[in-house]
Amino acid sequence: MAKKKIAALLIAAAVAAGGWALPARVSAAENDGTAVTWQQDETESSEQNSDEEAAAQEQSGTSENETPAVTIPGEDNEQEPEEKLPAGWVKQEDGSWKYRKEDGTMAASEWITHLNRRYYLNADEIMCTGLSMVNGKLYYFESWGGAGFQGWKKVGGAWYYLNEDGSVKTNEWFVHDKRTYHVDENGVMSTGLQKIDGTLYYFESWGGAGFQGWKKVGGTWYYLNEDGSLRTNQWFVHDKRTYHVDADGVMSTGWQTIDGVDYYFESWGGMRVNAWAAKGSDWYYMDSNGTPKGEGWLLYDKNWYYLRQDGKMMHSEWLWYDNNWYYLQSWGGMYKSQWVTIKGATYYFRSWGGIYKNGWQEVDGKTYYFRSWGGIYKDTYIDGYYVDKNGVRRNSKNICVAIDAGHQRRGNSEKEPIGPGSSTYKAKVASGTCGVATGINEYELNLAVSLKVRDILEERGYDVYMIRETHDVNISNSERAKLAAQNGADILVRVHANGDSNQSVYGALTMAPSSRNTYLSGDVVSKSQKLSQKMIAAFCKDTGAKNRDVIYTDSMSGINWSTIPVTIIELGFMSNPSEDRLMATEDYRNKMAQGIADGIDAYYE
Repeated sequence: MAKKKIAALLIAAAVAAGGWALPARVSAAENDGTAVTWQQDETESSEQNSDEEAAAQEQSGTSENETPAVTIPGEDNEQEPEEKLPAGWVKQEDGSWKYRKEDGTMAASEWITHLNRRYYLNADEIMCTGLSMVNGKLYYFESWGGAGFQGWKKVGGAWYYLNEDGSVKTNEWFVHDKRTYHVDENGVMSTGLQKIDGTLYYFESWGGAGFQGWKKVGGTWYYLNEDGSLRTNQWFVHDKRTYHVDADGVMSTGWQTIDGVDYYFESWGGMRVNAWAAKGSDWYYMDSNGTPKGEGWLLYDKNWYYLRQDGKMMHSEWLWYDNNWYYLQSWGGMYKSQWVTIKGATYYFRSWGGIYKNGWQEVDGKTYYFRSWGGIYKDTYIDGYYVDKNGVRRNSKNICVAIDAGHQRRGNSEKEPIGPGSSTYKAKVASGTCGVATGINEYELNLAVSLKVRDILEERGYDVYMIRETHDVNISNSERAKLAAQNGADILVRVHANGDSNQSVYGALTMAPSSRNTYLSGDVVSKSQKLSQKMIAAFCKDTGAKNRDVIYTDSMSGINWSTIPVTIIELGFMSNPSEDRLMATEDYRNKMAQGIADGIDAYYE
């Protein structure tokens, strides 16, 4: 009895000192990664100890305060069977776990099954957790030790797929939930662009192989096949447009040289066809095959272009082709059916693009002389004919008419004598009156009609000198008279419009020097009077205007300073609303110009 008591006390002391572990319970979280918790059955243990102590005291007849008997090794005492430590989990001081088997040994380098979960103990007897290699195969163990459940598992930011036994799929393709996935040799789920067995694939951020079609990755476009692989180094048609991808699968854009041929691809990838493409400052036409069209003429959008042998479009230059000269404009189109001045020389390009050259040619009813290189002659005599400053051939009249469109945009109030040697001074030039109904300025009406007169006279073979052709000039009345004579004019016609404080006054008139004029010679005075008389008669006949006849006056600077026959034609009264509106119409302006020209013809008959 004493020996049993001593043995019981020794076992109790060993347990209290932590040398042996008592049976444990495991609480395993089936699928949420909750750590396994282990605890001793303290109630059972304390009850068992109390019962054993009571039984020992009973059998020995001693109380708690009695000193127990001690079994001395080597004495011939009755031996109790050695009590084994219970099987189960043993937590180590560093927090790791070991497992004691039924035979009392610790599990090592082996699988065990506990509460229907599989665990693995390494060679150092420590329970595996996390990713662990077991016999050359990768497994995942939960934080509480059990092998992971089948399916996807995120570990440290990476995704792995676990088989039913907790092993990790590695370096293989598989289908999960109707989507195709791939894991690399380390079991990590493939995402993004990956090269597998020499083929590029794209995987979504969640792992599935990409869907067929275009995919933008990091600013770059790729085309995926049905299996998620990238098309590489090939041509293909998508949505009726032709595309190309390079050896890395990147969609081609801009200029690309493929198999030694240049192509141009839009920013969205489609190959450009039947359209222009720029390379630096040069332009090329991409044909239906997407390649630059070769040398020759090209008709595009109703304009002709010429391409060099290397495909570059000619522009801003002459082209000698089929024994004629052509000119390609800055944007490439050929000049045709038009006059063009290039570096000071004037050319006419025919309907098919070539220029006129070597002799007389009629263009739009007018005759011009073209040099051997195409430019026209101007302001000279050719074959006994005079060609004017515009290059138009004139007839044999050899008469020059100066036309002075009265007034200008801004008047000049400085004074000048009204005639040579006169002590009477007037403003050099005024800006004129203004239409009461239309608001049109007199200087605008005068020039509009004068330009029409010029065109009619030139058609009739007269040479015409225009005192002004714009509104922004500063020419005094005396200077206008002088300019006419200095430029070889035979007569001077001054075009004006009238105004009066009485708005009911209307009609046309001319002005001429009187027979008492002291500034002009008798010949100039008589011819000026004749010119004025012929002018007002023809003008009123052609226009139907009221004839207010000729006013003879010696107060007009523009008349007194003239050394050639001169007249002033007053077209009508801008102060009269009806006549003002009439003179603003294009049809009446044409009639007024016709009347002035007919008056000049009548003067020379």
